[in-house]
Amino acid sequence: MSTQREREVKFEVPDGFVVPAVADVVRGGEIEERTLQLRSDYQDTAGFDLLAHGLTLRRRSGDDDTGWHLKVPAGDARDEIRLPLTDDDTVPRRLAELVAGIARPEELRPVAVLRTERRVTRVRRGDALVVEIADDRVNATGADGRARSWREIEIELGPAGDERALAAFGRRLTAAGASPSPHASKFARALGRDPHVERSPAGELLVRYLTGSFRRLVAGDVALRRGHDDVVPDTRGAVRRIRSVLRVFADVLDAPTAHALDAELSWYQGLLGEVRDRQRQRVRFAAAVRALPPELVLGPVAAHVDQSLTTEQVRALAAVTDALATNRYRRMLAAVAGLVAGDPVRPRTSRTHLRALADDAATTAAKRLRRAVHDDDPDRLRRARRAIERARDAAELVDRSPRTVARFERALDVLGEHRDAVRAAELARMLGTRAGAAAGENGFTYGLLYQREVDVARRRRRKAVRLRIPH
Repeated sequence: MSTQREREVKFEVPDGFVVPAVADVVRGGEIEERTLQLRSDYQDTAGFDLLAHGLTLRRRSGDDDTGWHLKVPAGDARDEIRLPLTDDDTVPRRLAELVAGIARPEELRPVAVLRTERRVTRVRRGDALVVEIADDRVNATGADGRARSWREIEIELGPAGDERALAAFGRRLTAAGASPSPHASKFARALGRDPHVERSPAGELLVRYLTGSFRRLVAGDVALRRGHDDVVPDTRGAVRRIRSVLRVFADVLDAPTAHALDAELSWYQGLLGEVRDRQRQRVRFAAAVRALPPELVLGPVAAHVDQSLTTEQVRALAAVTDALATNRYRRMLAAVAGLVAGDPVRPRTSRTHLRALADDAATTAAKRLRRAVHDDDPDRLRRARRAIERARDAAELVDRSPRTVARFERALDVLGEHRDAVRAAELARMLGTRAGAAAGENGFTYGLLYQREVDVARRRRRKAVRLRIPH
């Protein structure tokens, strides 16, 4: 199994369109051209659940990309996970396992066939590929048996390309009469899916924000099934942002549905948080031990701390993996997909209403912070931090200024460091107690680590008193 990052843009072209000369777009550009005959057999469920989650699964033949491909959202790009071609259209088990959160293997079936004549123009600088321009004439047959034909142009970045190159080649095509395509993929177009959903301006604003988080959630799902636990922080962040929308903007959503989905997302966020906390503490303690003078590190402190945290992290990750296999998780993922598929806001909701709710969230966060910094109750500081997270996310959604968002971020940095220090101090105290009671071990270094974290927590609390939340 291999993975390739794919960054491309698509263009619609009028009848008679001629691909313009492009060698001069990059200095020293050299052109390589060829024509390919491609066949792509797409698989999905009867309800096109993979497509609804931003995934496409196909069996491709006819060029050097021959094989099975699963395309997964990756920001503005996609990760294409590849396996070699098989003799029939049965989805390989390893790919079926990666989409198990959305579709069971027995639910996958052929749903579309695309035959494409592709005229490829590759622009190289020396031996390095800058971009590949594909002039595609597509004949598609969807699950409904209807045949559809069209022509489109794709520009895909090569290893030597960047966003500036992509934009420059895009300008050359638009100057020749091409226009950006509204279709997310050939597969969606083959099915006759309308690329535009009629939404209110407020609904469009909400869904735009939610869709980015939903894509990161789905990408995290696939990555976790591949054993990549480094995606846990980003996946947890995506869950948190969706929950922020459900809570801050609950008044303009269907309240029972929003509350039920928030509860399910809270469950999953909690599981991810257990992994994320151990990951952060492992990095924190490793740096803290390295910062101590060698003569103050008595015994294998770094190894003991990392072993303890790694054991807990493995256990927490197993809980996440178990959750991915449950119907509860699948229902949660499907519910988020349903949220972004239509217009989730109540009729007559305006963007002004959304901004007012975002302002309310900021006011609540400011009040909670003021109360928390003058109280010794650590739970109040935790609630204040979560309120600030929701206010920050809401500010991003309604397009508040980067300066406003940055002020929320600064407050979260201070409170997040306080939280991590408090947790690290407790862990150092616990491990030091064990070491002090064990034969041949010494709790001295753990005591130093404990005091360091206590001092950090105190400094961050004092700094929190001076924080000002924009509201």
